[in-house]
Formats: sequence, structure tokens, C-alpha cells
Amino acid sequence: MKKLFPLFLFFVLAFAGFAQPKLSWKKHVKLADEFYAKTLYTDAAEHYEAAWRQKPKKKDIINKAAECYYIIKDYKKAAAAFQNVKDEHSKFPLAGLRYARCLKQDGNYDEASRDFVYFVNNYNAADKPVLSEIAQNESRGCELGIKLSAEPAENKVQLMHLNNNVNSPETEFAPIPFTDDVLYYSSTMSNKARIYFTMREKGGDWKKSAQPKNFPDIPNEHFCNGTLTPDNKGFYFTICQSQESWGGLTTRCEINVIKKIGDTWTTPLRLRDYINLASASTTHPFVVHKNGKEILYFASNREGSIGGMDLWYTERNIDSDDIDFTFPVNLGPQINTLGDEITPFYDSREGVLYFSSNGQVSLGGQDIFKSKGELSNWAAPENAGAPFNSPTDDFYFTLKPSGHGGFFVSNRIFGMEKLTTTHEDLFEFEKDSPAMAAAPAPSNTQPEKAVTAVPDTPKPADNTTAKPADMTKKPTAPVDSEPLVDGISVLKGMVFDRDTDEPISGAAVSLYEVMDDGRRRLLIKKNSVEGKYEFALLSDQNFYLEASMDGYVNGSAEFSTKGGKTLVNEDIFIKKFSPDVAMQQEKPVYTEPKPEPKNSDSKEMKINKSPKNTKTEVPVKNEESTVTEPAPDFENYDDYYIARGQSSHDKVEFKARAPRHQGEYFKVQLIAIDKFNAEEARFKKVADLGRFDTEFILDKKLSRVLLADFYSMDEAKQILKKVKSLGFPRAFIVHYKDGERYGMIYR
Repeated sequence: MKKLFPLFLFFVLAFAGFAQPKLSWKKHVKLADEFYAKTLYTDAAEHYEAAWRQKPKKKDIINKAAECYYIIKDYKKAAAAFQNVKDEHSKFPLAGLRYARCLKQDGNYDEASRDFVYFVNNYNAADKPVLSEIAQNESRGCELGIKLSAEPAENKVQLMHLNNNVNSPETEFAPIPFTDDVLYYSSTMSNKARIYFTMREKGGDWKKSAQPKNFPDIPNEHFCNGTLTPDNKGFYFTICQSQESWGGLTTRCEINVIKKIGDTWTTPLRLRDYINLASASTTHPFVVHKNGKEILYFASNREGSIGGMDLWYTERNIDSDDIDFTFPVNLGPQINTLGDEITPFYDSREGVLYFSSNGQVSLGGQDIFKSKGELSNWAAPENAGAPFNSPTDDFYFTLKPSGHGGFFVSNRIFGMEKLTTTHEDLFEFEKDSPAMAAAPAPSNTQPEKAVTAVPDTPKPADNTTAKPADMTKKPTAPVDSEPLVDGISVLKGMVFDRDTDEPISGAAVSLYEVMDDGRRRLLIKKNSVEGKYEFALLSDQNFYLEASMDGYVNGSAEFSTKGGKTLVNEDIFIKKFSPDVAMQQEKPVYTEPKPEPKNSDSKEMKINKSPKNTKTEVPVKNEESTVTEPAPDFENYDDYYIARGQSSHDKVEFKARAPRHQGEYFKVQLIAIDKFNAEEARFKKVADLGRFDTEFILDKKLSRVLLADFYSMDEAKQILKKVKSLGFPRAFIVHYKDGERYGMIYR
């Protein structure tokens, strides 16, 4: 009887397999579309791929499968699927780039490097300059990966994968070490993102995690990405949309805060609309306390971002009972790139920002970087190197309170403890000295010369490992002898001080494409390094170049790559601002046509009936003229006007009642807040320095608070210096002419 059982089982299984109907390719596609709509990307990918195997000529189906595998970070399957469409640039324009990225994130640096070059050489759409620069950056990352993998591991960092009491087959992220042995973190193990905590046992293992009982109950949304304030009295976190399963950067989030009263926490309070913009995701908060200020760093793809997600900061007075943060400021192009910058952590002891980026030169996708500085002033970021970074995604770096070790998040494969890249887990690192001090950070993560094509490096005859190409050396052949790749020209030059002829490092250089109708479209913006800049350009186009820097009048140039030009040299000279040259500033660049005025007689909608102040002389000040009044409630006044800033960086619409003068004058902008009250102590400190004006920004519901009016730059600078010393460190000078606001000119 025992001998008959296997034979019987065989027939049962065979019959079951025979009886199950085979799905048609259309049914597979229908199921895949349904799974995709529900964000069940794994199931969708499998059905798309099954449909394509029945209809291999339908390349759009395998491309959909590849996109799904790409979303869930199954790099091997994504690369295998993209390989079928990577050469069809017109139909699937990004397939070749994503194919090379999947090879890179699977650790196949040599093959990936060649395919990045192949993509650049064969891609010919209008956005080729931008995508070429991205591909070049990725190729540099491959070279860095090859270099570091060939070097012996000299650091003494011990890396540990947290046990299955913490890590699960779902996604774990956002570690918050309350102490070295008490850890809060976020996880999707309950089908929605939630915050959990765990404690280390005496033996070193982590206990079974649980949800904190005294945290708010938010049953219908993703509740995650938390950070405690340094005094442990506040907890910032995100509430994210529940319409989809957790998708990291694809789930829209908003920052909230709760405050601790006794042993309990208050109900969540959402930060203001000007921080949580309706059109953007705002996430990854981290809080710093310094000089009486609470500084909130965060990531967002809000308007004004350089790339996708950028890092921003906002601040408020620690002793304030309100969440009256300032308007967010971008950390700038030293940190932010065309890619995504996320998960900021600021080490106040060392003055170092740790963050992750896929736009800097990375070993994988998201790499951990560090940069010394604060607010919007940063040194060039350094790649943290191995073992913190890998070919996969590495982010959420954070230090333990002791500073000796910390945590980060990665989807890397790790021994037999983690066998796939399709979900993120928590990792702990330990070392004897403060973290990262000995981590191998490459000295040239951003080479001076942008190399588009990386030649194959043959192995030496003795079969020893070949050294990777030196990405920092300039080519020995004349660079203008031929283009970097077919259809690409090179723009290079220097930014100089017009008065001293000295190179200016850190000047913002913006490259615009000039359209046939004369409009200008911003292509890319980067900072000069030791005065130098360089861009790859599409041939047979017209361009406009602009250099700018605080305290200087902008410089610009127009040029063309028509006529077969392969090299364009353009040096730009900018001059320090002074009253004599203030109005040499070129009119701002508009990327879109200006809207038609609502009043045919004026480019502004005038609501006030009082005549415009046309005085040109400097008014005489007296003690009474500096007496202030609270900010106007515009709903109760008939004499306000609506205007718009005239700078490309300052063109929002606002309401105001301030006098409008002919000629040139200046104001000092102190802050932008929800509601202005001149009786507040901080404003009383500066009340004798000038008249308070307010400008209510219509779309952001914020009031700019300004001191006015000053009729020379020297006077405005003296006032600026005083207000900064009296509690307004982010104040700046705003330029006005003939009643029009032209934006910040000096900080």
C-alpha cells in the first residue's frame, strides 16, 4: 500500500495541473492592470510578464513588467525585462537608463558602466543634455564602486542586521534611538506604516517590538517617520495618504507634531500649509535646537526644488507656544541635485549633516553622504563609503545618543539573514570611536572633468586586477577636437569678479534653452567650483547662460551650438553690488509668459482709491514716524493694492498698503509668518529702526514683515546688521524701483 501512494499522488497532481485552465494573454494583462491599480506591483509584474511570453512582439507589456519590478527593487528581474526594450528609445525613452541602473544596483558595475555610455550615445531626445549628465554621474558611481571593491576593508565598523523581533518581510525604516538600547522605528508589518519600539536585552538581542501605547491612534493613515526634539518634549512625524500601500517616496506625506504633557502626548497638530503644500509631499523631519531656535530639516518635492525630493529647513523660536515656523529654505545646490535627497540627520556635536542622495556620485541608488555646515551653508558632500553604502539603497542614517555607532536602513542582501532586495530592513553599526570617522570616503566623488564615455579597461597580461580609469584627469587630446558623444557639445568657462578678475567659487550658474518664440526654459543649475563650470549641450540649439551670487549683479551670455560647434567657451563677469550699478541687473528670466493684467490701464489691479505716492526725495525721519501699528487686516481695508514681484525668484502675488515711491529704494525683510503683531517682544526690539510694512502673500497665506524705507544701500546694510544682531539672523535686503518689488539682493 505504501508503494502505491506516490503513484496515486502523482496522478492527483497531474490531474489537478491538467484541470487548471491556462489564462490568455489578455486575461493576464487585465489582471495585471487591476493589481497595478491597487499598487500590488509584484503580482502585476508577474502577470505582465506572463502575458508578454505569449505575445513577445507586444513590447509595451514587458516594459510594464520591467517598471513594476523596478518599483519593488527586484533589480535582476527588472534588468532582464528592460533588456527587451532598452534600445527602443523613441517608444520607451528611459528604459535604457533604467536598465543600466538595475545592473548597477545589482552590483554589476562593469556592465552597467558600459550601458550608461551606450545610453548616452544612442539617446537623441530634446532632454539629452540633462539625461546625459545623469548617466555620466551614474557612470562615475560605477567607477567608484569598482575602486572601493578593489581596496582592502580597513575600517573597523561592525555591521549587524537586527533580528526578526524587529525586521520583518515588510519594510522597516526611520530608526529613532531614544537611548543606545531603546529604539523606536517605523514598519509596514501591519499593512500600514506604524511606529514601533523595542528594547535590547542583556544578551544583546532585541525584544519583540510593539506599538507605543501613549502615542496617538491614527487608524486610517500611514503614521511614521518620527523624530524627537532634543529636549524630548516634542515629537515630529508624518501622516501619509492611505489610498495606496506604503511606497516610500511615492506616498504623499505631511509633517505633524505632538507635544508631551506629563506622561501623555497631545493630539497631532499639522504644520502650516506653507510647509505642507497641497501639491507636494513633505516628509523625513529632523529637529535641531541651537541659539534659541528650533530648526526643522525635512525632505520635500515642493515648488523650488532643484530635482525630485530636496532637503529644506525652517525654524522657529524655541520658547514660542505656537508652531510659527519661518518659510522653508532650500539647502542649496551643494546638497540638492537633479535626483532625490532624503532622510536628513544632523549631528549637532560635530556640525555634520548626514543624508541620502541618488543624485550625487553613489555606489548604488540612494547612498549616505555627509557634509559639514548648517542651514543653507554646506561643504561639498562626501560619500560615506562602505560598509554604510552598497550597490542597493542606503538611507535613514542616525547616530546613537552616545555617538558610538548608530543605525541605518538598507534593502541590501545580507548573508542568510536577508536574501532579497525587495524590502528595507534596519541595520546597526558599532565602532569604538565616533561614527563615520574612519569610514572610507573617496577624495574625488565629484571629478572636475565630466567624462561622458568611459573606455573599456583591458586586464593586464598577468591577469591582475586592472585599475579603473582615473575619472579626475583631463583628456590628453584637445577637448575641442571632437564632441564627447555624437550630437553633444561642451560648454565650459569661468565666473570672475569684474573688478578684481578673481575666480568666484560658489556662484550659481543657470543654463537656459532659448525657444523659437524667445522664451527661456531652465535646463540645469549648478554652482561654480573654484570659478569653473561645465555643461553638456545639445547641438544646433540656442542657449542663455546666467551667473548669480548674493551681493553681485548678475552676469549673462547668449550663444549657440549651431554650425557644428563642439566646444563653447564662455567666461562670465559679475560685479559686486553698489548703488551705482544696482539697476544694471538684467531683467529676470521668465520660463512662462506673464499673465495678462486684469486692468487694461495698468499691469496691477489697483483697489485703493488714494493716489500713488510719487515722491522722489528722501523723507525726513522723526521719532514719531517710527511708531508701529499691528499688521493690517486686509479684509477690513479698502485702500490696499495687489502687486507681484518682478524677479524670477520672487514673483508671487501679494497684498500691501505700503507707500510706493518713484526711483530706487530698499527695505529689510525680517521674516515671513502667519500673523504679524508689532507688540511682540522680538519686533519691539527693532521698532525704532524704521517703519513696519507687511506684504501678504496670497497663495501661501503668509505675511512678510519688512522695515522701510531706505534710500541707499549703505543705510540698508547698516539696518540689516542691526536686525540680525537683534534676533533676525535670516533677514535680507529687498530692492524696489518705482514701487515694484525686485526681490532679495543682499543677505
